[in-house]
Amino acid sequence: MADQGFAWPRNVADGGCCRFLDNYWRLALHGTYPKIRYLGPETKCHRSLFEVCDADGAPVCIGLFAAMRVSYEITETVRGYLQMQTAVIFDCEFLVIEDAQRRFWCGPYDPDPIIVQTGAVKISLSDDFEILETLENYITPFDRYGNRYELDPFFTKLTGITPETIDAEGISLLEANNRLRDFAGDAKLWSWGKDELNMMAVSCYIAGIAPCLPATKFDNACRLLLASGMPCEDLRKTRSNVLADYFKLEHPALRGHDALDDALSVAYVIQHLLASKKLSPADFL
Repeated sequence: MADQGFAWPRNVADGGCCRFLDNYWRLALHGTYPKIRYLGPETKCHRSLFEVCDADGAPVCIGLFAAMRVSYEITETVRGYLQMQTAVIFDCEFLVIEDAQRRFWCGPYDPDPIIVQTGAVKISLSDDFEILETLENYITPFDRYGNRYELDPFFTKLTGITPETIDAEGISLLEANNRLRDFAGDAKLWSWGKDELNMMAVSCYIAGIAPCLPATKFDNACRLLLASGMPCEDLRKTRSNVLADYFKLEHPALRGHDALDDALSVAYVIQHLLASKKLSPADFL
Protein backbone atom coordinates (compact mmCIF):
# COMPACT_ATOMS: atom_id res chain seq x y z
CA MET A 1 0.00 0.00 0.00
CA ALA A 2 1.19 3.51 -0.77
CA ASP A 3 1.99 5.73 2.17
CA GLN A 4 -0.79 8.30 2.58
CA GLY A 5 0.05 9.40 6.11
CA PHE A 6 -1.29 6.13 7.48
CA ALA A 7 0.46 3.67 9.80
CA TRP A 8 -1.12 0.37 10.76
CA PRO A 9 -1.18 -0.24 14.52
CA ARG A 10 0.94 -3.23 15.44
CA ASN A 11 -1.89 -5.53 16.53
CA VAL A 12 -3.74 -4.85 13.26
CA ALA A 13 -0.61 -5.30 11.17
CA ASP A 14 -0.07 -8.61 12.93
CA GLY A 15 -3.39 -9.92 11.65
CA GLY A 16 -6.04 -8.27 13.79
CA CYS A 17 -9.40 -7.84 12.03
CA CYS A 18 -10.54 -4.22 11.83
CA ARG A 19 -13.51 -3.48 9.56
CA PHE A 20 -13.25 0.25 10.30
CA LEU A 21 -9.68 0.54 9.05
CA ASP A 22 -10.42 -1.59 6.02
CA ASN A 23 -13.37 0.60 5.03
CA TYR A 24 -11.46 3.76 5.78
CA TRP A 25 -8.54 2.68 3.62
CA ARG A 26 -10.90 2.06 0.68
CA LEU A 27 -12.25 5.58 1.14
CA ALA A 28 -8.72 6.94 1.26
CA LEU A 29 -7.88 5.27 -2.03
CA HIS A 30 -10.89 6.99 -3.61
CA GLY A 31 -9.75 10.32 -2.22
CA THR A 32 -12.83 10.80 -0.03
CA TYR A 33 -11.18 11.11 3.39
CA PRO A 34 -7.53 10.92 2.50
CA LYS A 35 -5.70 10.54 5.78
CA ILE A 36 -5.92 8.76 9.08
CA ARG A 37 -3.01 8.63 11.49
CA TYR A 38 -2.39 6.11 14.23
CA LEU A 39 -1.25 8.21 17.19
CA GLY A 40 -0.45 5.29 19.49
CA PRO A 41 -2.01 3.48 22.44
CA GLU A 42 -4.02 5.17 25.15
CA THR A 43 -2.91 2.90 27.97
CA LYS A 44 -5.37 3.94 30.68
CA CYS A 45 -8.40 2.67 28.78
CA HIS A 46 -6.54 0.12 26.66
CA ARG A 47 -7.58 1.90 23.50
CA SER A 48 -5.89 2.97 20.29
CA LEU A 49 -5.90 6.64 19.37
CA PHE A 50 -6.47 7.80 15.79
CA GLU A 51 -6.53 11.21 14.14
CA VAL A 52 -8.76 11.73 11.07
CA CYS A 53 -7.47 14.37 8.65
CA ASP A 54 -8.82 16.15 5.59
CA ALA A 55 -7.15 16.35 2.16
CA ASP A 56 -4.73 19.02 3.38
CA GLY A 57 -3.72 16.98 6.39
CA ALA A 58 -5.59 19.16 8.85
CA PRO A 59 -7.10 17.21 11.78
CA VAL A 60 -10.89 17.04 11.75
CA CYS A 61 -11.46 14.72 14.70
CA ILE A 62 -9.74 12.29 17.01
CA GLY A 63 -11.23 8.89 17.79
CA LEU A 64 -10.60 6.28 20.45
CA PHE A 65 -11.09 2.65 19.49
CA ALA A 66 -11.46 0.06 22.18
CA ALA A 67 -9.60 -3.17 21.47
CA MET A 68 -11.78 -6.23 22.06
CA ARG A 69 -9.90 -9.37 21.00
CA VAL A 70 -9.29 -8.78 17.28
CA SER A 71 -11.93 -6.13 16.55
CA TYR A 72 -12.34 -2.42 17.21
CA GLU A 73 -15.34 -0.46 18.32
CA ILE A 74 -15.90 2.72 16.29
CA THR A 75 -16.74 5.96 18.05
CA GLU A 76 -19.88 7.67 16.78
CA THR A 77 -17.93 10.67 15.50
CA VAL A 78 -15.79 8.63 13.16
CA ARG A 79 -18.69 6.36 12.25
CA GLY A 80 -20.34 9.51 10.93
CA TYR A 81 -17.35 10.16 8.69
CA LEU A 82 -17.59 6.66 7.28
CA GLN A 83 -21.27 7.13 6.47
CA MET A 84 -20.68 10.61 5.09
CA GLN A 85 -20.05 9.46 1.52
CA THR A 86 -23.49 10.53 0.32
CA ALA A 87 -26.41 12.73 1.29
CA VAL A 88 -30.05 12.33 0.26
CA ILE A 89 -32.30 15.31 -0.45
CA PHE A 90 -35.99 14.41 -0.36
CA ASP A 91 -39.35 16.09 -0.72
CA CYS A 92 -43.00 15.12 -0.23
CA GLU A 93 -46.32 16.21 -1.66
CA PHE A 94 -49.29 15.67 0.64
CA LEU A 95 -53.03 16.00 0.40
CA VAL A 96 -54.44 19.50 0.37
CA ILE A 97 -57.55 21.35 -0.72
CA GLU A 98 -57.89 25.08 -1.25
CA ASP A 99 -57.03 27.09 1.90
CA ALA A 100 -56.43 23.93 3.98
CA GLN A 101 -52.99 25.23 4.89
CA ARG A 102 -54.51 28.40 6.36
CA ARG A 103 -56.80 26.22 8.46
CA PHE A 104 -53.90 23.95 9.47
CA TRP A 105 -55.84 21.09 7.85
CA CYS A 106 -58.43 21.39 10.65
CA GLY A 107 -61.49 22.41 8.59
CA PRO A 108 -64.52 20.09 8.49
CA TYR A 109 -63.73 18.97 4.94
CA ASP A 110 -59.95 19.15 5.03
CA PRO A 111 -58.12 15.88 4.35
CA ASP A 112 -55.49 14.56 6.67
CA PRO A 113 -52.14 15.87 5.33
CA ILE A 114 -50.83 12.46 4.30
CA ILE A 115 -48.25 12.02 1.58
CA VAL A 116 -49.11 11.17 -2.03
CA GLN A 117 -45.67 11.52 -3.62
CA THR A 118 -42.06 11.32 -2.48
CA GLY A 119 -38.94 12.23 -4.43
CA ALA A 120 -35.33 11.76 -3.41
CA VAL A 121 -31.93 12.64 -4.86
CA LYS A 122 -28.66 11.01 -3.75
CA ILE A 123 -25.58 13.25 -3.96
CA SER A 124 -21.95 12.23 -3.64
CA LEU A 125 -20.08 14.20 -0.99
CA SER A 126 -16.76 13.64 -2.70
CA ASP A 127 -15.09 14.20 -6.06
CA ASP A 128 -17.44 16.27 -8.27
CA PHE A 129 -20.45 16.03 -5.91
CA GLU A 130 -22.40 14.38 -8.69
CA ILE A 131 -26.02 13.24 -8.49
CA LEU A 132 -25.75 9.47 -8.22
CA GLU A 133 -29.40 8.43 -8.53
CA THR A 134 -32.97 9.51 -7.93
CA LEU A 135 -36.12 7.91 -6.55
CA GLU A 136 -39.78 8.79 -7.10
CA ASN A 137 -42.84 7.10 -5.59
CA TYR A 138 -46.57 7.74 -5.73
CA ILE A 139 -48.59 6.63 -2.73
CA THR A 140 -52.25 5.62 -2.83
CA PRO A 141 -53.84 7.76 -0.08
CA PHE A 142 -56.31 6.23 2.39
CA ASP A 143 -58.10 7.98 5.23
CA ARG A 144 -58.05 6.82 8.84
CA TYR A 145 -61.01 4.52 8.18
CA GLY A 146 -59.35 2.76 5.27
CA ASN A 147 -61.26 4.58 2.53
CA ARG A 148 -59.34 5.80 -0.49
CA TYR A 149 -59.16 9.57 -0.77
CA GLU A 150 -60.35 11.20 -3.96
CA LEU A 151 -57.85 13.78 -5.17
CA ASP A 152 -59.24 17.29 -5.07
CA PRO A 153 -58.96 19.28 -8.34
CA PHE A 154 -56.99 21.92 -6.42
CA PHE A 155 -54.39 19.30 -5.46
CA THR A 156 -54.14 18.01 -9.04
CA LYS A 157 -53.69 21.52 -10.43
CA LEU A 158 -51.03 22.28 -7.82
CA THR A 159 -48.98 19.09 -8.17
CA GLY A 160 -49.87 17.66 -11.56
CA ILE A 161 -50.78 14.36 -9.87
CA THR A 162 -54.00 12.92 -11.29
CA PRO A 163 -56.20 10.02 -10.16
CA GLU A 164 -54.93 8.17 -13.23
CA THR A 165 -51.35 8.60 -11.97
CA ILE A 166 -52.30 6.99 -8.67
CA ASP A 167 -54.21 4.20 -10.41
CA ALA A 168 -51.22 3.36 -12.57
CA GLU A 169 -48.30 3.95 -10.18
CA GLY A 170 -49.64 4.18 -6.63
CA ILE A 171 -48.13 1.93 -3.97
CA SER A 172 -48.75 1.58 -0.25
CA LEU A 173 -47.27 4.00 2.26
CA LEU A 174 -45.37 1.12 3.88
CA GLU A 175 -43.73 0.16 0.60
CA ALA A 176 -42.89 3.77 -0.29
CA ASN A 177 -41.26 4.42 3.08
CA ASN A 178 -39.30 1.17 2.89
CA ARG A 179 -38.08 2.06 -0.59
CA LEU A 180 -36.87 5.42 0.68
CA ARG A 181 -35.13 3.76 3.64
CA ASP A 182 -33.34 1.32 1.33
CA PHE A 183 -32.47 4.09 -1.12
CA ALA A 184 -30.87 6.21 1.61
CA GLY A 185 -28.86 3.41 3.20
CA ASP A 186 -26.51 4.97 5.74
CA ALA A 187 -26.95 8.51 4.38
CA LYS A 188 -28.88 11.17 6.25
CA LEU A 189 -32.10 12.48 4.68
CA TRP A 190 -32.45 16.25 4.20
CA SER A 191 -35.61 18.14 3.26
CA TRP A 192 -36.48 21.81 2.81
CA GLY A 193 -38.10 22.07 6.21
CA LYS A 194 -39.38 19.02 8.05
CA ASP A 195 -41.21 16.90 5.49
CA GLU A 196 -40.59 13.82 7.62
CA LEU A 197 -43.29 15.03 10.00
CA ASN A 198 -45.90 14.49 7.29
CA MET A 199 -44.18 11.45 5.79
CA MET A 200 -43.62 9.57 9.03
CA ALA A 201 -45.42 11.14 11.97
CA VAL A 202 -48.76 12.04 10.34
CA SER A 203 -48.99 9.55 7.48
CA CYS A 204 -47.87 6.53 9.51
CA TYR A 205 -50.17 7.49 12.38
CA ILE A 206 -53.18 7.71 10.06
CA ALA A 207 -52.23 4.43 8.37
CA GLY A 208 -51.70 2.68 11.71
CA ILE A 209 -48.15 1.56 10.89
CA ALA A 210 -44.84 2.10 12.63
CA PRO A 211 -42.36 4.53 11.01
CA CYS A 212 -39.48 2.63 9.44
CA LEU A 213 -36.97 5.43 10.05
CA PRO A 214 -36.16 7.24 13.32
CA ALA A 215 -36.32 11.02 13.65
CA THR A 216 -32.53 11.13 13.95
CA LYS A 217 -32.25 9.94 10.34
CA PHE A 218 -33.60 13.31 9.12
CA ASP A 219 -32.38 16.87 9.13
CA ASN A 220 -33.40 20.28 7.83
CA ALA A 221 -31.66 21.47 4.65
CA CYS A 222 -32.41 25.07 5.64
CA ARG A 223 -29.70 24.63 8.25
CA LEU A 224 -27.19 23.91 5.48
CA LEU A 225 -28.16 27.06 3.60
CA LEU A 226 -27.76 29.16 6.73
CA ALA A 227 -24.32 27.62 7.26
CA SER A 228 -23.41 28.54 3.67
CA GLY A 229 -24.24 32.20 4.28
CA MET A 230 -27.74 32.54 2.83
CA PRO A 231 -29.48 35.41 4.66
CA CYS A 232 -32.16 34.25 7.07
CA GLU A 233 -34.65 36.77 5.63
CA ASP A 234 -34.21 35.23 2.15
CA LEU A 235 -34.42 31.75 3.58
CA ARG A 236 -37.82 32.46 5.12
CA LYS A 237 -39.40 33.53 1.83
CA THR A 238 -37.69 31.11 -0.59
CA ARG A 239 -39.49 27.87 -1.41
CA SER A 240 -37.64 24.73 -2.42
CA ASN A 241 -38.96 24.82 -5.99
CA VAL A 242 -37.34 28.22 -6.66
CA LEU A 243 -34.17 27.73 -4.64
CA ALA A 244 -32.03 26.91 -7.69
CA ASP A 245 -33.35 30.03 -9.39
CA TYR A 246 -32.50 32.11 -6.33
CA PHE A 247 -28.86 31.08 -6.84
CA LYS A 248 -29.16 31.74 -10.59
CA LEU A 249 -28.15 28.18 -11.45
CA GLU A 250 -28.68 26.72 -14.89
CA HIS A 251 -30.69 23.52 -14.67
CA PRO A 252 -33.24 21.44 -16.56
CA ALA A 253 -36.85 22.62 -16.42
CA LEU A 254 -38.47 21.78 -13.08
CA ARG A 255 -42.12 21.68 -12.07
CA GLY A 256 -42.95 23.27 -8.75
CA HIS A 257 -44.79 21.05 -6.25
CA ASP A 258 -43.46 17.90 -7.86
CA ALA A 259 -41.63 16.01 -5.11
CA LEU A 260 -38.72 14.86 -7.27
CA ASP A 261 -38.30 18.20 -9.03
CA ASP A 262 -38.41 20.10 -5.74
CA ALA A 263 -35.77 17.74 -4.33
CA LEU A 264 -33.66 18.31 -7.45
CA SER A 265 -33.95 22.08 -7.02
CA VAL A 266 -32.44 21.78 -3.54
CA ALA A 267 -29.88 19.20 -4.72
CA TYR A 268 -28.56 21.48 -7.48
CA VAL A 269 -27.97 24.19 -4.88
CA ILE A 270 -26.23 21.75 -2.52
CA GLN A 271 -23.96 20.69 -5.38
CA HIS A 272 -23.15 24.33 -6.11
CA LEU A 273 -22.38 25.15 -2.48
CA LEU A 274 -20.14 22.11 -2.09
CA ALA A 275 -18.27 22.84 -5.31
CA SER A 276 -17.76 26.47 -4.30
CA LYS A 277 -16.63 25.33 -0.81
CA LYS A 278 -19.37 27.25 0.95
CA LEU A 279 -20.34 23.87 2.38
CA SER A 280 -18.12 20.93 3.26
CA PRO A 281 -18.93 17.24 3.80
CA ALA A 282 -18.51 17.83 7.53
CA ASP A 283 -21.62 20.05 7.47
CA PHE A 284 -23.70 16.96 6.70
CA LEU A 285 -22.86 15.15 9.95
